[in-house]
Amino acid sequence: GEVNHHFMRWGYPNVWSSEVENKIKLNCLLRPALQLQYLKDALDPGNVVELNAVVHPEAGGKIHLNSIDLDTSNWLGNYFDGVPVSMQQTPAPGYIFYAWKIEQNGKTSFVSGNELAFYPQQGMKVTAIYATENSNTVQVYPNPVSNNTIIRVLDTGNDQGGSLKITDVLGKTVYVNEINSEYPVNDFVIDFSSFKSGMYIAWIKSGSRHESVKLIKP
Repeated sequence: GEVNHHFMRWGYPNVWSSEVENKIKLNCLLRPALQLQYLKDALDPGNVVELNAVVHPEAGGKIHLNSIDLDTSNWLGNYFDGVPVSMQQTPAPGYIFYAWKIEQNGKTSFVSGNELAFYPQQGMKVTAIYATENSNTVQVYPNPVSNNTIIRVLDTGNDQGGSLKITDVLGKTVYVNEINSEYPVNDFVIDFSSFKSGMYIAWIKSGSRHESVKLIKP
């Protein structure tokens, strides 16, 4: 039969563990590195880098990375820096998506939107940030503010639109933008890097709705 044919071809193992079992285990250990090297030689996809994908808080939702659903809230994986990856997020019941937080080389940025596409870089950490549905209708992340701070204004059922205005402690307007009533969530990505240190106030006005949030610029 087939087994006898291979015995005749390769010889009969005298000691199973040393001649067969251990060689199979060794092949399993070496094969991933050999496959990786083959891909690098054949396709030239760039360098292998480590990517960290995080869900915060842990129960907030799930991340779909390329073709897989991550089964952990703190994922580490190796990817090629010359091949783009894509991420989508799905909030868990009782949560809403807030923003993507991207950390790399000591720098932090925030991106809104359910999907994210990018070229991974060594040491990059991407966090999907969620908030509970009963959170405040105005959310700021981070606060104290920095460059690429996101101010999120959630829908309250008002269809009149409105405005977001930021003033300093003397009442001087330093930022203003419109709230679009057609969207359940309005995200405002604001670069505070040129603002002077101190306290600011974000004013939200929409129909009869008036809210304010204190912002701290270090």
